[in-house]
Amino acid sequence: MKRRGIRTWQWLTLILLVGAALRVAYLFELQHAPDFTQPLADAAFHDYWARGWATGEWTPPAPEPDPRIDEVPYLRPPGYPWFLSLVYRAAGASNPWAPRVAQMLLGVLNIFLAFRLGRALLGPPAALILAAFAATHWTTLYFEGELQAPVLLQTGTYLALLLLLRAHHRSSWAWAALAGIALGLTALVRANALAFVPVAAIWLV
Repeated sequence: MKRRGIRTWQWLTLILLVGAALRVAYLFELQHAPDFTQPLADAAFHDYWARGWATGEWTPPAPEPDPRIDEVPYLRPPGYPWFLSLVYRAAGASNPWAPRVAQMLLGVLNIFLAFRLGRALLGPPAALILAAFAATHWTTLYFEGELQAPVLLQTGTYLALLLLLRAHHRSSWAWAALAGIALGLTALVRANALAFVPVAAIWLV
């Protein structure tokens, strides 16, 4: 049994290394894309929003109209722009590499969280398969390189589900409260997450 456990962690380490290598390779390829330094459409909106919070400068790029983010109710949940603004505050708002590196680090973390969730629900073999999918599936790699919310949404979802499972197994209101906080933060990234709150509450009760 102990040897099987060691082998599981060896396989997980290999999956994490493969996932990290794919992300490094994709990041160096992505730097040649035209929108790496000049985001477009939704990514440009998130970038503008985050830079406004990080620098206090809200002048929109010409000839775009002023979305008045600092004056009117938010068009979208603010969780992802908040995350992006923290990255810009730490690494500089003019650094196009920083948000992609941060998101790809979250992507590697998501591989581990996927393993933990799979092991809790279905056991180590299924957990390794789930981690391998999280490490290599092209959609996760793609969105980790975009100024979009899916990678942060994945992190919040994995954490919320893991905390809910811990609360369920330990019958602990403290863990349930942490799960509620995780769900609330996830809803700040994607409001649809609120639809799961009644399901989670009924399940815990």
